[in-house]
Amino acid sequence: HISLWEGMPLGILEAFACGKPAVANNVIGNRDAVRHGVTGFLGDTDEEVVQSLARLIGDTGLRREMGRAARTEAEDRFSVQRVARDLKALYLE
Repeated sequence: HISLWEGMPLGILEAFACGKPAVANNVIGNRDAVRHGVTGFLGDTDEEVVQSLARLIGDTGLRREMGRAARTEAEDRFSVQRVARDLKALYLE
């Protein structure tokens, strides 16, 4: 996910829901979703993004571990139920 800015990175959230780690530019939105080194990698340069992709491609264990963490993150932070509950609480304030 290499956008220059992002409000809500739906592509990242969809990848997480499928149990896939993300590699993304370190911009607002992306860094709100991706926990660097846990659910994927954030890069400040094109080279960092490419290195992170290569690392995930070359390390099946890391890819699976981050994929599991990404899936858990999707379920815990970004599920429809969680977002609806948080929005309701916000509106009730």
